[in-house]
Amino acid sequence: MDGSPDTDRGSRDAEASGFRWTVLFWVLGASLVFAIGTEAFTTQAITSFRGSDFYEHSAAIRALLEDGFPPPSPMVVSDAGSPRYMPHFVLLAALGRMLSFDALRTMALASTVNIALLVIGAFFFFRALFRDSRAPLYGLIVLVGSWYSAWMYSNVYQLHILFGIAAYPSIACVGLTMIALAVCIGVTRSPTVPAGRLLLLTVLLAYILLTHAVTAMMALTATALLALTAPGVRWKIRALLLTTTVAGCLLALLWPYFSVLEVILGTGGGQQSWVAHLGGSGGRDPIYVTDSFDLGAVMQTLGLAIAGLAAIVILLVKRRHLFIPLSALAMLVPFLLNFVTRIPLGSRFILLTVFFLQVGLVWMLLMVSPGYHERATPLRRPWLGQAPVILLLLLMVGHNLRLTDLHLRRALHGRTPGRPSDVVLRYRRMADLAGEGAVVIGHRLDTWPLPAFGVKIVDPKHINPLLPDTTERKLAANLFFSPEATFAERDEIIRRYRVTHVLVKGAPAPCLEAWFDGRQTDPGPVGDGYTLYSLHEPAR
Repeated sequence: MDGSPDTDRGSRDAEASGFRWTVLFWVLGASLVFAIGTEAFTTQAITSFRGSDFYEHSAAIRALLEDGFPPPSPMVVSDAGSPRYMPHFVLLAALGRMLSFDALRTMALASTVNIALLVIGAFFFFRALFRDSRAPLYGLIVLVGSWYSAWMYSNVYQLHILFGIAAYPSIACVGLTMIALAVCIGVTRSPTVPAGRLLLLTVLLAYILLTHAVTAMMALTATALLALTAPGVRWKIRALLLTTTVAGCLLALLWPYFSVLEVILGTGGGQQSWVAHLGGSGGRDPIYVTDSFDLGAVMQTLGLAIAGLAAIVILLVKRRHLFIPLSALAMLVPFLLNFVTRIPLGSRFILLTVFFLQVGLVWMLLMVSPGYHERATPLRRPWLGQAPVILLLLLMVGHNLRLTDLHLRRALHGRTPGRPSDVVLRYRRMADLAGEGAVVIGHRLDTWPLPAFGVKIVDPKHINPLLPDTTERKLAANLFFSPEATFAERDEIIRRYRVTHVLVKGAPAPCLEAWFDGRQTDPGPVGDGYTLYSLHEPAR
């Protein structure tokens, strides 16, 4: 054992350096949580976009805040539940109720909590995986900064997009996935059978599966592959980890608010599978232009993560951290199969692949950093390795700060400081005018935000597989505004769905105006060209 002064000094220098990198990580992480949390509790720019998924999430939070167990559908008049009644939202609603928050403020709380989970997950995962104090800082910057100009989707966590979708459950699940992988890594390195960690991993996987099924595909795949490929692990531990992965799926079946099998497979009476239609209302996926793959759009989304492809090849050849390249390839399979036959959300799996490309990129940055333990030979000029890495990380930060500034300026253009968005004010007026228990029929996008303010609608934009009459509702809403509809058909729609109000933008079509003339209606202008017609003879 060498106890020379030089050895002791080197050890102290390494500890001090490690401490500095850790401090830098937590300063950056805390700044990220503070910035996004502050924006969520003040301007909440995402509310300016009426078609955003934010309003569906808000409606579910509102129902959980106000209604009993189990709450009815948050969007329509129905006893059917909702896949949005996930454990993450149940816990957030409980916390929001304790703090006397309304739905929008609870969504702001969700933004703060989710970003905190992302930061915490990055710290534990990258530190556990690479066992280097620089890895968490590299990892956090790469996660939010390696994208070039990504789509505003779930499972995209580029900095400027996080300001819009931080409250979405997918962001929480990315953070929880990293925590689950960190726990799994700890289990593979444990000399004994860590029952507590296995139980924690089981709960985490069930929580992720119930909260965001798409992200769960990434979490379950990576956990299983890590269990199978981690070096030097006893087969008993591997078997226990694989059993834990299955146990997490089975535990999810006990969730009382909905059946995860019904949600994923569409066997709960609804006509559609939630997984098959999670992304929207049937519009074309922007990953595709016409019927062909838009390579340029994908490359812009991938950004510097494309360099992770080199890491995937190197890691496979060197047989290091095999779960990273194997998970990336596993996530690519549905994406590539989508070229042959369209499969549920197949195109979105490229976004799950990005995570593993980013992890590979972090490994590459560490490999060219001085003192990284996986290097067989030290760098000849250590400063030449560290300087380019720091420069690249700073470029990522600068590019994304510029995009974030542009995004927020555009979203907040014309907003009066301290006031809610025009969309929030308009739909609050509609809800106040409609009153408690109101049901509004209108064009799908026009009525979409209303349930967030306590008013039910007829035809939600997104599919709910637990709702048995989803298709009929869409057909009925289309027929109601069609010039082909008879007065009797409109009256039947009003009776069937207990409609109390009709929302119209601009002047009503002549056929609808004639129908209004035949009923007792009370038009109420609510701004921006919208009129809410109150029907004084609603069917009960």
